Amino acid sequence: MNITIDQLFRQLREAREPAPRPLTRLEWVLLSVATAALFAVSVSILGAVYNVRVGLAFGLAVLTAAGLLLAPIRPRIAILLHLAGIALLPFPYAIYIEAWPLPVPQLISLSLLVGIITLRDPDARGRHLDCQPHTRSRRPRVHGVRRHASRRGR
Repeated sequence: MNITIDQLFRQLREAREPAPRPLTRLEWVLLSVATAALFAVSVSILGAVYNVRVGLAFGLAVLTAAGLLLAPIRPRIAILLHLAGIALLPFPYAIYIEAWPLPVPQLISLSLLVGIITLRDPDARGRHLDCQPHTRSRRPRVHGVRRHASRRGR
């Protein structure tokens, strides 16, 4: 069996990290609509409330929107893009108008990004969203104590 080193590393990586569930078409549509809405609201709020220039507002909104759309496929790149869009926001604008340091649409998109990345992990979905009640056995087990030791000899 001829295997290259790249194939071996790919198999080891896939064995260590199971592939996340791909998004359905409906989930992609919902994510795209939410991203477009947050993009439009973010550009207008950055321009109107924070007095950011239009070109910079579009650039920041594009970075955060690209981070949201890349989250199901490439989560690390999505985090970097999203945080770049937040970090490049000129904070002196927020000081003069006494607003929040981050615009509300960017906070909403950050929480959406964290939710998408958390739910794409198959292990996290199983651990955190397990809603089945735990059943108790009829007789509680006492560790270290033999229950019916007297009946063994009979």
